[in-house]
Amino acid sequence: MSEIIKDAANDAVNHVKETFSHRFNGAFTAYVATSWVAYNWSNIALLFMSNVPVEQRLQAIYGQDWLYTQYLIVPVMTGFLLSILMPGMNAFVSNLTAIFTAHSEAGQELARLKVGKKLADARFKNLTPKQILKTLKSGEMF
Repeated sequence: MSEIIKDAANDAVNHVKETFSHRFNGAFTAYVATSWVAYNWSNIALLFMSNVPVEQRLQAIYGQDWLYTQYLIVPVMTGFLLSILMPGMNAFVSNLTAIFTAHSEAGQELARLKVGKKLADARFKNLTPKQILKTLKSGEMF
């Protein structure tokens, strides 16, 4: 009987762990948490770094105008907007990078062809007319 209870408890704990893992592993949570820390860094620093008693620190934090708007609603909205906009921005940057990479590769190929042409011209100048005809008939390129 106790084994059944232990198994049920372990299953419940594992289920809760999986639920938290799925809920907080997404990009949305990361954007919201990052924006919340960015908006609240001064309050966090005041709370943990000040030498003033804790009651006065909390009073200073809770006594701010527009506390919930500035330090809760706006960071959550910012995180939400970032989670929507960033995939599009990443796609834009990826496409822009692909375009520049393609242009770079095309430029490198063009440079290789120009160098090859210059080498072929230099080799062609050193051949006699009989050697040129022989090379052209055999289909062999320098």
